Amino acid sequence: MSKEDSFLSDPHFQDVLLGFLVHDREFLAQSSHMLIPADFGGMTKQSGPERRVVAELALNFWNHYRQPVGKMLKVEVIEYARKTGWKEEAKKRLLEYGDKLTSAKNKRVAPEAALRKVVQYKTELELVRALEMMQDQLDTGTRSRRRAAAGA
Repeated sequence: MSKEDSFLSDPHFQDVLLGFLVHDREFLAQSSHMLIPADFGGMTKQSGPERRVVAELALNFWNHYRQPVGKMLKVEVIEYARKTGWKEEAKKRLLEYGDKLTSAKNKRVAPEAALRKVVQYKTELELVRALEMMQDQLDTGTRSRRRAAAGA
């Protein structure tokens, strides 16, 4: 199962999740250990890194302060862009995306449904990873064929 096969490849759903990561303490408490900035990577070259950067900033802020970043996102974005040397046009896109997420027009609905999707997807990923690891062990002979045949 790849990210391309899931809802995480949908920019709209990523925006929904990021809205919760920026504003919702309960959502963060329940999901921050499952989500990583790479989950919000650009699906195409044109989509840019804005979602990934905002996810990184929101998750880092939560891990440090145990508070959603909220309106502090703009300050975090400005500091990030300065420290990492973003060019003016890219910095402008990043600030505009942050403003979109902190705008009153950005309505956040159904956090439980979004969380359920994240849990389901991450669980499926871990199952696939575990099965692949078991298959690799069988293929390399680190696990005896007899034990595998016995159903262990």
